[in-house]
Amino acid sequence: MSRPFSQARLRAKLLTGLPEVSDPQPEDAAPSLPTSEHERLASQLEQHVRMIAAGFRLKEPRSSFSPSEWLVLSSLVEEGCALKELSRRTGLTIPSTAQITRRLSLLRLVNWKRTPTDPRNYVLAITPQGRRVHMQTRENAVRDNAACFGVLTVEELRTLTQLLGKCVPEGKP
Repeated sequence: MSRPFSQARLRAKLLTGLPEVSDPQPEDAAPSLPTSEHERLASQLEQHVRMIAAGFRLKEPRSSFSPSEWLVLSSLVEEGCALKELSRRTGLTIPSTAQITRRLSLLRLVNWKRTPTDPRNYVLAITPQGRRVHMQTRENAVRDNAACFGVLTVEELRTLTQLLGKCVPEGKP
């Protein structure tokens, strides 16, 4: 019988993808306080990031997109393309891209069109409804970003973006 994950073990497994390490604390023990300045600041940063993310989630409409769906839809705004090209543009796998485009197609935000040069080939294209939804979602995102990050200068935003980029695992968009 496997024992349940502690928060620390679950976080390590989900965030780092590293093999599970043994948890030195019993499951019912109180969480230990950060022991170093680095741990304290990292914990504080995690709390701030969670609060920012929760604030954005509260503002999202119920029919909002996942980050990958938004990435796919945004990639099609300028120009339609074949599934393989869309996968390359977004950095997603072809099966993931196919699954996302299927969902967006069911929502009537994208559709398949034959290419004018070769009627045997198809390209994905954004629909007029998809453009409207994209534009409205983008306007909401710009407004919400301004409300959240408007207190920072461009240089502070650049620095924060670079620093947080270091924390994102390789290969993740």
